Amino acid sequence: MATPSEPSEPAEITRASAASRFVYLLPVIGAPIGMGAALFASFAIASWHVTHSAIVQVEPQWVAGEPVAARVQVLDGDGQAVPDAQVEVTLRRGEERAPLGTLRDAAAVGTAQGRLTAPAWAPGPAQLELAIAAHDQFREVVDVELVASRALRRGTPTVSGSTKNYADDTESQPEKLRIVLRPLGRLAAGFENVLVARVTDPEGKPHRGPVEVRLLDGEFGPHKASRDAPVVVTRGETDAAGLVRIDGLLATDVVRFEVRALAGEKDMSLEAGAKGPGAEDMAKGAGAKGQGGAEKGGAGKEGAGESGAGKAGAGESGAEKGGAGNEGADKGGAATGAADKGAAETATAGAGNDGAEAPAIAARKFRFVSFAGAVTVDAAPRTAGVGDALTIKARGLRPKRAVFVDVRGPDGAWVDTLEPPVVGPEPPRTWSSAGLSPGLVQVEAYHFTNSPGESSALARVVLGPAPGQGPALSSLIALQRERLAMARVEKEFDAGLEGKYFDALATASLDAEAQQLAEAWLIGTLPVEIYGPPTTLSTRSREDEDMAASRRLWAGRVRWLLLGGGGLFLAVTTLLIVLSHRGAAERLAREMVGQGPGIAAEVRKAQRAVLWRAFGLLLSMAFGLVLTAAVLDKLFWQT
Repeated sequence: MATPSEPSEPAEITRASAASRFVYLLPVIGAPIGMGAALFASFAIASWHVTHSAIVQVEPQWVAGEPVAARVQVLDGDGQAVPDAQVEVTLRRGEERAPLGTLRDAAAVGTAQGRLTAPAWAPGPAQLELAIAAHDQFREVVDVELVASRALRRGTPTVSGSTKNYADDTESQPEKLRIVLRPLGRLAAGFENVLVARVTDPEGKPHRGPVEVRLLDGEFGPHKASRDAPVVVTRGETDAAGLVRIDGLLATDVVRFEVRALAGEKDMSLEAGAKGPGAEDMAKGAGAKGQGGAEKGGAGKEGAGESGAGKAGAGESGAEKGGAGNEGADKGGAATGAADKGAAETATAGAGNDGAEAPAIAARKFRFVSFAGAVTVDAAPRTAGVGDALTIKARGLRPKRAVFVDVRGPDGAWVDTLEPPVVGPEPPRTWSSAGLSPGLVQVEAYHFTNSPGESSALARVVLGPAPGQGPALSSLIALQRERLAMARVEKEFDAGLEGKYFDALATASLDAEAQQLAEAWLIGTLPVEIYGPPTTLSTRSREDEDMAASRRLWAGRVRWLLLGGGGLFLAVTTLLIVLSHRGAAERLAREMVGQGPGIAAEVRKAQRAVLWRAFGLLLSMAFGLVLTAAVLDKLFWQT
């Protein structure tokens, strides 16, 4: 009979049985709970992602009291622009603060931008604080510097990298004259373009005389031509600067022109070999007679040049009366045909073509390739005074895509951006040059604000010293001279010829119209130098690094939970199993006293078998734990 201080045997057995069940159920219940917690945490960590980032574009150097532009692009986690963002801008230096205003996304394109004015602070470093409000609210800080003045900066020289340029079949310069044809600005397919032809003698002196421009291949303005059917685009006369202008809409990426310097009255007399005092007058008469013959005969099988202009060049009746003779006339006609280089054999059509093939003293064919951008920009006038109002017109081929238009000051600083950006067809906008210094102002336009590079369109304006006072022609020539050594896409660009032409242009007597075209030529044919918006901060890489660091931190914690906690759980479970098994063995031994050694051996054998099965279960759980950790590390924890 049990004493009151000792538990009864049935009660002890009941408690032992309950503890044994708990010990064996602990791995079955506790392991899934721990594994589930680790899996849930791993899925949560894998779902973390960057929710926002910002790209800040602002001039890093500011001059007190002068304008400066700023642009902030807010992006979501997928890198898509977030529209309708607002940015409160404040300049801070220590305890000193200067609110600069608010940048707004007026066009709802995901970019807040505008023009700021630097406060009248002393030179030194400062911080630009940006309080950004989009679908998230966050703050960014950009380091800037206030300076007394900025050093002159130049853009990056940029030429068209299109592979279509590799097949450039532009001809070499003719022998008697030098002919070039250049676009004002960048040639852009799909937009109106202005090209200017220049004719000089071999020493760079402007040549004044009749000029014909033919379209050989492509579509320009109302004209469409092919190699077999060229079209006359225009006939005119070069001015005192040796220039003639051609305007039209370019509808093809590649276009070919031929510029022909036609024979004038003086050229006709020289080609005919006339030496007498009345030779020039007789050549004029022969030219008139030849023209009449061409009008009557039209374009026959032998060609208009042979029936009309050839007759005028040879001057059968006039040359015989002047004493030149048939032999001299034949030589003159042959010289004219050689100078034409076969151009008389090309059929002509289009505006200004009266059916007669005019003789040419020099001709050159050109091939042009449109640049890769899909925007155009124009600024007028090309010359103005400091403080004068300008008109800026930009347009893109895609009517719904915004065109960003930035203005660079004479020192190369980014001083303004049109706000809102241009979307669709818009009338020209008025822009004031107040606050700028005299010099070259560059307007750049592009669709994409992040390193637009070669896709940028540009326009240039040169400011004079005072309102209403434009720059002198000599200052425009100086801009060209500074850039003579720069790379050009133009085939056989001759820097020596350009220098001689500038010398001649500086002393030329130009009327108002010729002066305006010369200014447009000097400004519009400057080599392309692209600045692009200055990106001072791009937070995406920083956000990605911060997110990766957070993932690594929490993945490490889950790894410790799974491996460290799981190992501790298995160790505790093993200890409880051993203790429970030892207690059960002792109780069974007491009950089996007197049953004989054989029965006792069988009981011990059965107990060892149970214990080994428990250890096997724990080992399998440990292996599953390690395998789970490896799988989770492969799928979720590697960041």
